[in-house]
Amino acid sequence: SFVLTKLGSRSGESPSNKEQITFAPKDSLPTTTKVPKLTGTKISIQYPVYTGKATQYTTNPNIKAVQGSRVVWNLEFEGDVHTVQMDLMGSIFDFTKTEGKYRLSQNLEASGFYSFTFKDNSGNDYVSDLYSLEMVKDEPPMVQIEGLDSYSYFEFDDEKRLMLNTSISDDFGIADAYIIATVSKGSGESVKFREETIRFNKAVPKGNKRMDLQ
Repeated sequence: SFVLTKLGSRSGESPSNKEQITFAPKDSLPTTTKVPKLTGTKISIQYPVYTGKATQYTTNPNIKAVQGSRVVWNLEFEGDVHTVQMDLMGSIFDFTKTEGKYRLSQNLEASGFYSFTFKDNSGNDYVSDLYSLEMVKDEPPMVQIEGLDSYSYFEFDDEKRLMLNTSISDDFGIADAYIIATVSKGSGESVKFREETIRFNKAVPKGNKRMDLQ
């Protein structure tokens, strides 16, 4: 996996807004040189399981995904290619060649910029434009509680019941919701505390992005 701690571009460059990967020779080449050609690009973005999102496929190298997503680049060339690498903010990652295709897999943990390079069998170097990786942080669920006073007092013979309304929302859906209450018993040095789980009046269906509970 990789972590980018600096948001910036190399030598003042800005990332390309092109939706396809393009390469150009680093240096001038003899007219007789047969330049390898990128013939296939497949980028998959595998979101964390909890998001419930299916794997996304694209050819656009400018990537935006939630933190913890796994990004896999698959590149295919026509011609003699010796090595393929990613330059990620100065860190170099090698592609693995499998059945004629080049593959690199990384976890997305921060934002930054990157480019690709490859070398042909004659030692000539080729470089792509600069592209962007944007990591979107998963925000915690929003919880709003209504109808619950900061403090409630009961006489001994009162019905000791508190009612509250809770609204919960989350971009990727809610798996479960419940109340954790700290219950005390006794007094003075003999007081004891324990945690108790209290369920809401109705079952919590998994996957809803917003729920109102009592």
